[in-house]
Amino acid sequence: MAFMHSSTVRASKTPNVLYSRLVTPPSSGEGAGLPGQVAFLNGLNAFHRAGHLHDFEDGKREFIGGHGRTPVLLVQGPPGTGKSRSSAFAVFARLQGAMRENRPYRVFFSCKTHAATDVLLKNVVAVQEKLQELRTADPKLFGAHFDARLLEVPVYRIAPNDPPPAGVVHLLKNDEKGDDEDYNADVILESEWGVVGTTPGGTYGMLKKKWPKNIFGHELCDLLVLDEASQMSLPEAIMAALPLKEDATLIVVGDHRQMPPIVKHDWDAEARRTFRQFQVYESVFDTLRAQHPPIIRFAESYRLHAAMADFLREEVYRHDGIPYHSKKRDGLPIHPVADDLAAAVLDPDYPLVVVVHDEAESQMQNPFEQALIEPVLRALADPTKYGLDATDGVGIVVPHRAQRAALQQSFPELCILDPDTGMPVRSAIDTVERFQGGERTVIIVSATESDRAYLLASSKFLLDPRRLTVALSRAKQKMILVASRSIFSLFSTDEETFANSLLWKNLLLRTCTTLLWEGEREGKKVAVWGGKGQSLA
Repeated sequence: MAFMHSSTVRASKTPNVLYSRLVTPPSSGEGAGLPGQVAFLNGLNAFHRAGHLHDFEDGKREFIGGHGRTPVLLVQGPPGTGKSRSSAFAVFARLQGAMRENRPYRVFFSCKTHAATDVLLKNVVAVQEKLQELRTADPKLFGAHFDARLLEVPVYRIAPNDPPPAGVVHLLKNDEKGDDEDYNADVILESEWGVVGTTPGGTYGMLKKKWPKNIFGHELCDLLVLDEASQMSLPEAIMAALPLKEDATLIVVGDHRQMPPIVKHDWDAEARRTFRQFQVYESVFDTLRAQHPPIIRFAESYRLHAAMADFLREEVYRHDGIPYHSKKRDGLPIHPVADDLAAAVLDPDYPLVVVVHDEAESQMQNPFEQALIEPVLRALADPTKYGLDATDGVGIVVPHRAQRAALQQSFPELCILDPDTGMPVRSAIDTVERFQGGERTVIIVSATESDRAYLLASSKFLLDPRRLTVALSRAKQKMILVASRSIFSLFSTDEETFANSLLWKNLLLRTCTTLLWEGEREGKKVAVWGGKGQSLA
């Protein structure tokens, strides 16, 4: 069986399709959807009108029903806009387009991390189950718009770290299989249509085992979706693109306003021409965005409170022409809190809160901010009050490991410990990079740094606007920023530093303008300012 399927793989003339499109950007195409794809979108609209399905914003309709043959399509999805679920709908629409044309079609989803890949496939399965529900609700309407074969499309997960979601076929690493078992590449080729989830490393491993002498030119993939692409480096993306067919389409989903890949290297001293030409330290999303391919932008968040979406729209996403917004208005419940500062911070009428203090001597650890946070955290974690846990209830974002370690030691109840070692395996207290992609009911940001000279020296790190954007956008009901006054009064002649500081300053000076409490703690002035956002003011 393995030999039979290996003969169906066409050898490509191009070693790597993505690399070729970077060197010579393809034309954008007309942006139209395939007939079967358009029928799929019409079916979604019909079931919405019948009351069986939610509506889709304009950008998502374009994503699902258009760009059937666009070589490179970017999708910018600000926080909480449903990028993964929309990608799943868009993939099934394209599968139906291929089915109507009687051609095989295999989709590869690739993310930087195993966790993100699992989330993506969970959404694929959920959409497939939703299609089954729609057929059950109205078989005639379903038959008029959808191909029933979509319900049988296999979903594969190659070499996951954890057991894949229910409904996903678990494909072990080829090295872990018995001698009589097919290679993963052959398993995928057994079905005319299929969805495959894997990391870039998983793709490489699959090809290397099947074709150990040459991993290039084996055309398995008709559509590659790179999700969370603002965190994926260019080399990782090229690895994920190894099985692309020459005429395959590429969809790159991400948000350049969030954190980029972590790559430590002295790029100013880099001498290799191609490394400098393609800026491999940039994300694949940023690299392709610079070539101006077609881009779809989502606007509605289903996670954030409306006040947070208002702030991010005015300060961040309006620069991309995105009318970012949210209809969510849920706030924290009211509970009595003995500490007056903590009670002001937790006022449910103010989803955005900034705690400003006069401590100005800290660099990578700040005991004063820890003391300010403590009564707030105690109330949030108290099961007789808010009862928020470490998994999805409360998150504390810090810039440095020293502050993280100090807070984790003080709040062991907010850590999930390994039963054997006693070490934290997951914590509600972490750096912003660890929170990207997640969400919590309440997010507390401890800026930590307060020493003015240190702030100026490290401003490109702390004041990077993407850090605050990610931290703020993890919160569903409340975001609390604890920061020294020195951050908000910082002035630098460096243009980039000055521009980066504006996001922090505008949160306090334009949005959180209502004084909720002021006083002294440990001999230092502290003030609590609240903001409701434009839509609630």
